[in-house]
Amino acid sequence: MNHANNYGIDCGTTNWRIFQFNGSDPSQVPQPLSLTIFDSARHCLPTALLLDENQKILACGERAYEEITNYDLYKSANLFDAFKLCLGNDQTVEASDPNKRYTHQEALNYTGKLLSKVVERLQEEKPNCLATNNQFIFTHPVHWGITKSNGEIEGKILGDFALTIQGYFPENLHKNIRFLPEPEAALLSLVQAKQLQQLTNGYILIVDIGGGTTDLVAGQLTSGGLEDIRYFGKAYGGNHFDEAIAQYIAIQFELNESQQLSLDRQLRYYGRKFKENLSQQARINYNQAVNFQVLLADPTEKNVLRKPISLTCTEFEQIVTKGKEYLHDSLLVALEKMQLTPENIGQIILVGGGARLFIVPNILRQMFGNSVPIIYGDPPESTVARGAALWGMPKQLLNIPLLSQPKKEGDEYAKIARENLRQQKYQQAIEGFTEVIQENPTNVPAYFNRGQARYQKGDIQGAINDWSQVVTMNPNDAYASYQLGVALLKKEDYQAAVMNFNQALSLNPQLADAYLERGIAKYYLGQQEQATKDFNQAVHISPGIVQIRLQDLKKSPKKWFGILSINSDKRTLEGLIQILETILGYKEPKTPIDSWVEFIQTKLPQEPEVISVMTYKAVVEFFVTERPSFSEIQKGAILRQKHPKKQGLFVVYQVFLDGNSELVCRQDNGIPFGRKVLVKNFDEELSDSFQNKDLLIFE
Repeated sequence: MNHANNYGIDCGTTNWRIFQFNGSDPSQVPQPLSLTIFDSARHCLPTALLLDENQKILACGERAYEEITNYDLYKSANLFDAFKLCLGNDQTVEASDPNKRYTHQEALNYTGKLLSKVVERLQEEKPNCLATNNQFIFTHPVHWGITKSNGEIEGKILGDFALTIQGYFPENLHKNIRFLPEPEAALLSLVQAKQLQQLTNGYILIVDIGGGTTDLVAGQLTSGGLEDIRYFGKAYGGNHFDEAIAQYIAIQFELNESQQLSLDRQLRYYGRKFKENLSQQARINYNQAVNFQVLLADPTEKNVLRKPISLTCTEFEQIVTKGKEYLHDSLLVALEKMQLTPENIGQIILVGGGARLFIVPNILRQMFGNSVPIIYGDPPESTVARGAALWGMPKQLLNIPLLSQPKKEGDEYAKIARENLRQQKYQQAIEGFTEVIQENPTNVPAYFNRGQARYQKGDIQGAINDWSQVVTMNPNDAYASYQLGVALLKKEDYQAAVMNFNQALSLNPQLADAYLERGIAKYYLGQQEQATKDFNQAVHISPGIVQIRLQDLKKSPKKWFGILSINSDKRTLEGLIQILETILGYKEPKTPIDSWVEFIQTKLPQEPEVISVMTYKAVVEFFVTERPSFSEIQKGAILRQKHPKKQGLFVVYQVFLDGNSELVCRQDNGIPFGRKVLVKNFDEELSDSFQNKDLLIFE
């Protein structure tokens, strides 16, 4: 069914917003819908209710806060706000904890009451909004639950929320009500507003900081749409900063604990006012204070308390120090849960009312550095409601596959294949992406991901073919050019690798990996000076990447390059490692085995009988831990042949096969002997006297 209008409704902790989208004219953009109970300047309804002793609504929105200072009214009324925070609270009510101030059922009840006022005003002021050919899309935090493609809801909080919403709408509209995760709504808005960029490297991270929740969504935008979407939600938001300022105000008034509890909602109201005004002030003059005449209607004292309070941005940051640390740590946990690191992020977009908080960009800079661009939704506080109104818009107009909309069979193949790729089931992943490509030969992400699976499986030529196809279909994809260069480097086609790394860097000059890999290719082309410049540039952008790759080269060089193939020179690899270590100022700490080697070299000429046992123990320990043999150990063993014993307990043969060494341990009778047992025997020998030792012969 084609709906005449979509209404996106964001029931936020601090404010509710409604956006309207004309479904019959998709060229238009969603517009805010205002009612007389809304703040006309900000197009929102503050999430607040003033109820009398019989739970009758006396006021809602901003007027509910304004009426607090009317003592005659306040003595027979109660203010309720930020109840979204308590949805899901199945613990004991604690007035001092914003997340436990109400029970889950109470929070649902207050949500319904506020919604009843909205529906009432819609019927009176905009009756056409409730026509049966309109659609209503309510947003919700990720952790509440999900709506399946068949409309079935999973998650108790979301299920209860949905029943509450439906209960205040006419029954003939129930089938027109949808529920959408807040980050997904934000995605829709950002895509339609053309704020998402197709990155050459890394994920787009959308951070939605609301009044009581923080939701994150990460994805990779390609020419085929948004791929590999990951979500995470946390029940922590801007409201918690309001709480810290509220406590500060209480201290200025010298309120006792009982007064703080009775005035809590009023205190938090001013906490929010300070937060919002300081965030505006920080963009103009960080050092200029914000001043308020704070009025508190105290029912215990039967009067109104008044006090001028001033706050600067610096003072605000000091007051909310713990909150900043908690938000910082929560974001790190969120990335870990999404199996990402700060280095994986290429762009950050801030949405939600809390995004305006001036300390948020500072926290993100601390986490991600200055090279990752941070942009705001336009405007951030309206992004979710605006995007919700776009739900159901034809996909070709948005170019984005959404999780909550029905998926085609090919999308299911792609999802399963991506999961197989994450789980390192490379053959299954290859087969899955092949199915996707057969269904849609222009699916760029499928070619790219199949190339990844083929590369990891060892099919380098297959990976080259797939990534070449990606570069042909999308020449502006820097990461595809980079990956193609890596595969060509693995094949030792250094000149072609350099050309692809050049292309990647022309598209993304901050791609540290490309500088590093291009430097390696140039090094093997004999261009050592140019290679060193590339290495230095890679270290300048991201020293961590170079350190990781150095360790890979030292521990398992064949993992990344064909450097130890028959046609390669091991001495060249050692020179490459030495250059990288010099650039990094790196000196690997000595291992216990390295200490053995040093001891052997020093003591062998002086005490050959003792050192011979240590030498052979070191050889075996290297192979027990699957570490390559050092030439020093080989030399030590060969030198020991000058001091042979007539009877040998074990014989060690060094066999060279295709450039690889294999240690074969045998008893005198030729039966293979376990390496760990050898080490155990050596330990026993070292604990005895060094007289008449049966020694190994290294041949």
